[in-house]
Amino acid sequence: MNMMESLTKLNKALWNIKAGVKISEDVAISGIHAGRYGRPSNAMRHTGEEVRAWIEEAGLKIAHESVEESTITIRTELSFIEADTLTRAYSLESYRSIMRQALASGYSMVPFSLPASKTERRIYLRHDVDYSLEMALRLAEVNAELGIQGTFCVLLRSQIYNLLSDRSLSVLEKMAALGQHLGLHASVPPTRPDDGAVEARIRADFECVQYNCPVVGTVCSWHNPTPEVLERYLASPRIGGLVNAYSASFVQEIPYYSDSNMRHSVEDLMRLVDEDGSACMQLLLHPLNWVAGGHSMRDVFLGTWPYIIREREQDIRTNHFYSAALPEGMPDSVLRAFTEEWCRAAGGGE
Repeated sequence: MNMMESLTKLNKALWNIKAGVKISEDVAISGIHAGRYGRPSNAMRHTGEEVRAWIEEAGLKIAHESVEESTITIRTELSFIEADTLTRAYSLESYRSIMRQALASGYSMVPFSLPASKTERRIYLRHDVDYSLEMALRLAEVNAELGIQGTFCVLLRSQIYNLLSDRSLSVLEKMAALGQHLGLHASVPPTRPDDGAVEARIRADFECVQYNCPVVGTVCSWHNPTPEVLERYLASPRIGGLVNAYSASFVQEIPYYSDSNMRHSVEDLMRLVDEDGSACMQLLLHPLNWVAGGHSMRDVFLGTWPYIIREREQDIRTNHFYSAALPEGMPDSVLRAFTEEWCRAAGGGE
């Protein structure tokens, strides 16, 4: 029996006496000072049902529950949200709302091959695919459902997904069949080569990708660019023959907005595409932010990890031992345990 449970039973016993009590000396462990105490008229203990009702009323989902003699502990899936992020959550439904608002405001989603217009309301809708092709495919499906086209820029030099695997190429073909545009997400060189070497590298990467997947178009965006790289190529409409999504035409001459690290709230993005929005703009919305969703980047990565692990597990499951031991793949309970531990390590749990 732990200390708190013993103390709780003592308090209950005192309550049942229905009389006052005189404490002759301080009880330091409980913070009770010496003196006479009457039976409190408003003491009570909430039930587990009452606490669960409060959680449901707040719109939260219970991840862990423990009802003991001494305490009731409930942890929700959103218990780690920072207080200043409690606005409308990023989600596919929020994404739909933003896009529907844009369409209602007269915007059309156009590819980067079209020049900016001062008379037509256009959005260069870009989706950089940083971590998961499956998440990109899910967002592509939503775009197709809404009747809009985005430009999905994919990484050749990713440490997380292999763009040239048969499975990945199949995903790209599905995205193209959904009417979406594809481009190259160009990695910044680890050193600082001259401009000719950078252009040659990007051109070689593009030709490699297009050889294996001809549906990838001639547009590129930088992956995690430094301010120096952005400034260096700002005046370059094309890099290695590819349209530069970070050229002045798309980030200075028209407004450029990005959801990187949730820098804009859902409400902010809704206002940007309303009837008073700029006639033409570039809008970067990352698939992981909206498919995983949440109120903070911790939420987003919490929802992204299962995609990354499942996609990588596809190759591991071809191993004879692994497929025999786990014919259905890694159990969901193992993934949940991992993400819960990750959340705690990232400062989001007990």
